[in-house]
Amino acid sequence: MTEASNLLALLQRPLEPTFLPKNDGKTVIDVPDDFLTDRYRPIGADLQSRFSNDAEQRIPVRSVSPPDLSFADGIDRRGAFSLFILKHRDAAAALINLFMSQPDVQSLMSVATFCRDRLNPVLFQYG
Repeated sequence: MTEASNLLALLQRPLEPTFLPKNDGKTVIDVPDDFLTDRYRPIGADLQSRFSNDAEQRIPVRSVSPPDLSFADGIDRRGAFSLFILKHRDAAAALINLFMSQPDVQSLMSVATFCRDRLNPVLFQYG
């Protein structure tokens, strides 16, 4: 897969954590430990080795400074998302601006990987 098509792996199974295999177990995203949410950070090394042994493709993600996601504070991770709600529409616009401001595909992959497990899945996929 090309670098740009690696981004498609982030859109698969939006309710599952990013470190889980994609493409029927053929693709694994190598998530840096500092990108893991607080729930998974203590067992990060075990997670990476458990799910990545049989993968045909590994997508490396470089570590970047965490972006400011305060624009999405009022949108629950498991809650509803609608563009008809002004706050949700503004959060979607801010997320799109964040993604569009990335200088290259690797930076976009890194920022999107960080955002994926912290934002509402519908908001993330819309962005």
